[in-house]
Amino acid sequence: MLAPRWLPGEFPARVLLDQEDAGLAVLDDLGRELARFTGPVAAAARRRLGATGPADPAGERLLDRALAHAPGLARALTAAGAEGAGTEGAGAAAQALRRGGWRQLFVELTARCNERCAHCYVAAAPERTEALDRATAEAVVDDAAALGFEVVQLTGGEALLCPFVGDLAARARAAGVPVVEVYTNATLLDDGLVARFARDRVALAVSLYAAEPAAHDRVTRLPGSHARTVDAVRRALAAGLSVRVGVVAARPEDEPHALAAAALARDLGVPPESVGLDVARAVGRGRFAGRAVPADPDPRARPRGPGHASPVRLGPAPGRNTAALPPVETSAGAEGPAGGARTGAHGGACDAGAAERGGKAAVLADGRVVPCIFSRALTLGRVGPDGGLRAALERPAVRLVEGDEAQGLAGALARANAALACGSCRVTGALLRPCGAEAAAALARDGPRAAGAPARGDA
Repeated sequence: MLAPRWLPGEFPARVLLDQEDAGLAVLDDLGRELARFTGPVAAAARRRLGATGPADPAGERLLDRALAHAPGLARALTAAGAEGAGTEGAGAAAQALRRGGWRQLFVELTARCNERCAHCYVAAAPERTEALDRATAEAVVDDAAALGFEVVQLTGGEALLCPFVGDLAARARAAGVPVVEVYTNATLLDDGLVARFARDRVALAVSLYAAEPAAHDRVTRLPGSHARTVDAVRRALAAGLSVRVGVVAARPEDEPHALAAAALARDLGVPPESVGLDVARAVGRGRFAGRAVPADPDPRARPRGPGHASPVRLGPAPGRNTAALPPVETSAGAEGPAGGARTGAHGGACDAGAAERGGKAAVLADGRVVPCIFSRALTLGRVGPDGGLRAALERPAVRLVEGDEAQGLAGALARANAALACGSCRVTGALLRPCGAEAAAALARDGPRAAGAPARGDA
């Protein structure tokens, strides 16, 4: 039986799951079945993915005939077979994280923030003390450049509370990182930093929650924050900075404010393709923001049910998990100052489309390395005196699901939709479990589910 694996490429499916006599199921990032290989077709697909077994020309012909009508799936299977050859253990886990090449690294410089947003996934606040020291942060961006990350986002908490954020952004650019972005509420953005970011070609991403000042300030819990943020966006654009605005609706009643905020950003001069809308994620204070991300965001995107005679059954592409919000003018292919997609509410590349082409990781303010900014319970390793980014990503303290764990993947993917913004991150979260010392730490910190044990009632 094949181990579960991520399917690379542009095909909208994300996971291939071997269910033995029931064949091979292809699941999308919400756990919905998009395709199933059965009988001799399943045997042929297993052989292409590296399994041993007698050749069956008839099964191969049937598989080729079916895949001729699904070229995206055909490319994904070919790539999965090539990437999976000879890889197991920590190497297989590292491969699932890297997804063919590193794309975006999030670096949380501090957990401290001058705002206290109701939905904040970091639970950032003025009293938080966790922060990366300068030497550790510099080692992280040096490793990021050496590993080939295309985008490094410096974030927080509030990134501008880090006294060396300007130096660090310049260091990352000088090391060859194509896109360096500072994510900020912009209330602390002075003219000196604006000039420095413009000189070093550092991009800016800014949070905005409403066009009406009082509504925005209710979210941030900082009086006057709306005026300071809007003024900073104006000054940054006037200086020629590449500016992206992320808008989050923390509760259903906030959606009209979010749409108005997006319109305001465009009126300020932010390009429409650089204005992203999202909903609050069930992480940090977002668990209590009063907003549940819909488990099935687009009823039109439900895969078809069983009953097809073909040995391969395909359903339509899944919907985006931001579908609860009305569409706005956006373009997933928009490029930042030096290339690379920069859409979405927070992550830029942590979104559908371009993000699926490569791996992501995040360094948290406490030094832990995790798969993404929202997947905070799964520790890959640590940075600082006793670790480093390269070691955490090349020898992560995680393993692929195995045995009976794999049969609960559909439920795990569906649950992950509440917390994780993009399909590739949902797949990573469902496929990987902590191991060794990190498994014990996760169990002590976050309970059974974080350590990989099914919670009561889980499938």
